[in-house]
Amino acid sequence: MPAPAFTWTGIYAGVNVGAGWSKHSTQLGGVTTVSDVVSGVIGGGQLGANWQVGGVVLGAEADIQGSSQRQKSTTPFPGFPAVSLTEDYSKPWFATFRGRVGWAFADGWLVYATGGGAWLDSQRTFTIGAGPFSLSSGFELSHIGWTAGAGLEGAINRNWSWKVEYLYMATGTFSSTVSLFGASGQWNSSIADNVVRAGINYRF
Repeated sequence: MPAPAFTWTGIYAGVNVGAGWSKHSTQLGGVTTVSDVVSGVIGGGQLGANWQVGGVVLGAEADIQGSSQRQKSTTPFPGFPAVSLTEDYSKPWFATFRGRVGWAFADGWLVYATGGGAWLDSQRTFTIGAGPFSLSSGFELSHIGWTAGAGLEGAINRNWSWKVEYLYMATGTFSSTVSLFGASGQWNSSIADNVVRAGINYRF
């Protein structure tokens, strides 16, 4: 008897690893600091479900990721060449919750588009200094945004599959009340990220 065609229908869980990068700029007291690229390694896990009808595959997936993305930038204060502002910026984690629409173009092969919501976290530490004297202060911001991307998945056997995926995430600009150098105020910020990752899934 011939083996039945592979189906993507079912619940699955897996892990992934990859890289994240984005450009970043911020403003403090009229001074703008710019990091060309905030990059690092990302890794985490995902949980999802698929439903296949003919060659069309509909699904939903949620994931949470840790990230080593981090960058430092130093800018002199205008009119005060001996005083510098250093920003240590990092993105410790993010999570997404997405729908997926795919096409099973061959037995055991799936190409898909994905999109939905994202929750992105960022940390900032500012250091103002002149020579050996410095003062540091920082804060952490998390905000909801959106994400979209695409991927390719291939079956290894009935239960296991591998995937490669690209996602873009962004929050748009939002305002938060933060405390910096002993003073509180409104901070306008945005968080964005590009992610390329490879993963493996187990289908129950």
